Amino acid sequence: MKEAKKKEFYGYVAILAILTITQLYSLYLSFSAALPLTLQHYLGFAATVVSGFVLVFRPAWAFYFLGVTLMLGVENILGFTPTIEFVSTRQFIGSFILPIGYQQFSIYMLLLWAYFSHNRLRQLGQSLFVKPN
Repeated sequence: MKEAKKKEFYGYVAILAILTITQLYSLYLSFSAALPLTLQHYLGFAATVVSGFVLVFRPAWAFYFLGVTLMLGVENILGFTPTIEFVSTRQFIGSFILPIGYQQFSIYMLLLWAYFSHNRLRQLGQSLFVKPN
C-alpha cells in the first residue's frame, strides 16, 4: 500500500511540474510575443500554486484539489496553455442543442491524474456503488 501512495504522490508532482512548465511558457509568450493573458490564466496560476501547497502540506487532500483544478481546466474556467485553445462540439438533447467546449491539454492531464489516482478512484467507486454485506 505504501508503494501505491508513493506512486500517487510522485504522479501528482509530475502533473504539477508539467502544469508549471506550461504556465511558465505562457508567461514567456505573454512577455515576448505580446500574447495577452486572461483571467482564466491567472486563475489557473493560482489553482496550480494552491494545489502545490496542498500537496506539500496536506498530501491526503491533494487528490481532491488537483482533480478539481484539472476538471475546471477541462471546462475552460482555468487556463493552462498560452492560447487556451479548446474543442467545441454540440450535444443534442431532443431538439435542444448544447454547445460544449473543452481543453484537450487539461483532458490529457486529467487522464494522467486518473492513472496515478487509480487505487483511490477504485475505492471511491466501490464505496459509492457496492453494497456492504
